Amino acid sequence: STIAWSHDLLDFREQELFRRLAVFSAGAALEVVETVCDADVEELLSLVAKSLVRQTERAGGEPRYWMLETIREFAADMLDESGEAAVYRDRHLDWFTGFARDARSRLVGPGSTEWLGRLEDDLDNLRVASRWALEQVTERHEDAPGRYGEAVVALTRVLGSLHLLHGRYAEAEDALRGAIALEPERPQAALFHAQLGRVLRLRGFFDAGLEAHLAAERCLGPAAATDDEPWWHAWLEVKLSQANHHYYQGNLEELAAVIAELESKVDRHGTPEQGLDFLHVRAQAAFRRERYVLSEETEELVREIHRRSKAQEDVAEHFVLGFCLLWRDKLPEAQRYFQLGLEDARRYGDALIEVRCLVYDMVSRRKQADVDGVRMRLAELDGIDELHGYEGLLAANHAWVAYRDGDHKGAIAFADRAFAQWQPTSPGGGWSVFDWTARFPLLAVELARERSDAAFEHAKTMLDPSSQPLPPDLATLLEQAVGQRDPALLVRAIELARPRGYT
Repeated sequence: STIAWSHDLLDFREQELFRRLAVFSAGAALEVVETVCDADVEELLSLVAKSLVRQTERAGGEPRYWMLETIREFAADMLDESGEAAVYRDRHLDWFTGFARDARSRLVGPGSTEWLGRLEDDLDNLRVASRWALEQVTERHEDAPGRYGEAVVALTRVLGSLHLLHGRYAEAEDALRGAIALEPERPQAALFHAQLGRVLRLRGFFDAGLEAHLAAERCLGPAAATDDEPWWHAWLEVKLSQANHHYYQGNLEELAAVIAELESKVDRHGTPEQGLDFLHVRAQAAFRRERYVLSEETEELVREIHRRSKAQEDVAEHFVLGFCLLWRDKLPEAQRYFQLGLEDARRYGDALIEVRCLVYDMVSRRKQADVDGVRMRLAELDGIDELHGYEGLLAANHAWVAYRDGDHKGAIAFADRAFAQWQPTSPGGGWSVFDWTARFPLLAVELARERSDAAFEHAKTMLDPSSQPLPPDLATLLEQAVGQRDPALLVRAIELARPRGYT
């Protein structure tokens, strides 16, 4: 009643603008309001003065104009009653589709941080526009390409990337599946399938993710001509995505096969960003091949990636170097890069890189036997809802802290949780390569409980070739202990491991 009373006091032009503003979700900048709603600035400011519209100042940008949700719902009812709703929702769709098309080419390289921030500011408007377009496709039985189908595709190209960046994987999957169902042109369909494959992997659906990657390649078919650059750019994106999938599944044979396919084509047909992505893939292959005991050659490759990344505003640049230095045992330097990576990820809004920096900074602190530092990182990670598949490492380090605190029951419970997270994800899969993070403290607990047989089993498992190799002196002691069934050697191994954070 109060809103209706305020509305009735408006003149005709103010009432028009008031109801048209309902097409925005979470408001919009002045330029957008003027374009979509034919707004007069004086009338808009009059609505602000009458508390029907709110104005929020933004540092370095135009103010945004928005409505409290109850007021917006009232305005939306007025818009529906006016018969103008479809017209202004279409205008809203047109503006944000154009915005998405402009933004698409600016999401990588210099200036990408600013554009991603602008997109996130209008995330709700992009969502509303996409839903409206999908509804129109359904209601009008539109076959893509058509006005609304093309809008869905353009918006999904941005929304898929935005949702992935910020860890909204379920929403990314819904958006991508909706766009794929419209059967867009083959290169774009391939890119959506490849992106869907990545989303499914991050959600833990490895087999479905691989099928999406294979579907992406099938979408492309053979190259129409060797100089068909859009086809080659899509093909390279698809193959790079496949390579990432094989890396995370630990499938070295398939990873090597994809690298061989890419080797002769990236330099000839790839963009600078794709060239950098290929270096990342080569580094990933080295990580797996060397079982995360990294060579000087691999460090040089990663430092080259870091140098090239600076020019392209690659948010992963500091994390990747920190990760390499961690497994080169250059721990203070690794921590410095993890901190830089964490700051970049938070500024950029990259949820996955933020978690990775926290997780592996935690491991670097553990390798320096910094219990309080690990406890600090655990507290930060425990407050994050989406851990992007790092639940196992989180639980393993909780087990280590519990063991250091003398809480043997807690150590066992957390270690069991880690092992449950590290169950095989494919026929060739196995325990996590870093399973020592849970198993070494558990070995110490079992020995303290006088369960030497269980302790010997943990030692034997840590010596498995699928795991990251232990330091040579520790590995030798465990081999001797297992071979001689001598608990005293296990005790010596625990003492040797303690200052290095293994126990």
